[in-house]
Amino acid sequence: MDPSNPIYNFLLSYYGLKGAKGIRRLCRYSPGPNIKFDPSILATSNVSYSRRWLNLSSGPSLSYYDSALLPPSKSSALSWNLHLLRSTRSNPPVLNCHGMHEWAMLYRRGPGDAGKGDYQTGMKLRVDQDVLDRTVEERGIRCTHIAIEARLLDVAASPYDAREYTGGLAVEVENEEGRREYKRRQIDIMGKSRGARDRLIKAYEDALLL
Repeated sequence: MDPSNPIYNFLLSYYGLKGAKGIRRLCRYSPGPNIKFDPSILATSNVSYSRRWLNLSSGPSLSYYDSALLPPSKSSALSWNLHLLRSTRSNPPVLNCHGMHEWAMLYRRGPGDAGKGDYQTGMKLRVDQDVLDRTVEERGIRCTHIAIEARLLDVAASPYDAREYTGGLAVEVENEEGRREYKRRQIDIMGKSRGARDRLIKAYEDALLL
């Protein structure tokens, strides 16, 4: 994972997936809770998986992640995530964020502040500081989503010139036309996310034996 790629490097900085250990965490396999699998097959194919909460009672070759073995702290965290997912499914969407969190990190940056407070070091801005500050002040911050496709949109709508990473896309949310384009793409992403969110909710419910 390229740490200079602005679409993916938020995984390294925001979620703390730095170094080889972080990447292994991201790529760790799980069949899901209470589904039997053969760890020996994974071992021969060098697939990483967690050995915590494994129940070996099914025999020497079959194991499964047993929801009953989850510690209270883990169950509490899963319950919180499930509540959040259910809330985002039932609450009305926020379609006017326009990716302003990328702008806010550069708000009122002075001449000597280059590289401070922004993690996209080395990238040039596509707008000047006055436009950046004025846009943040006029629009405010109200962001609510993280996903790869949504992340690409946020980077395309950022004050950086990130066209080499976004396939040439730049969404100029500092003007009305760009904000309409951002909202159209955001609605499209929202529609695509519904099925994934429902599957994730079901996985959490299975893990918590609900």
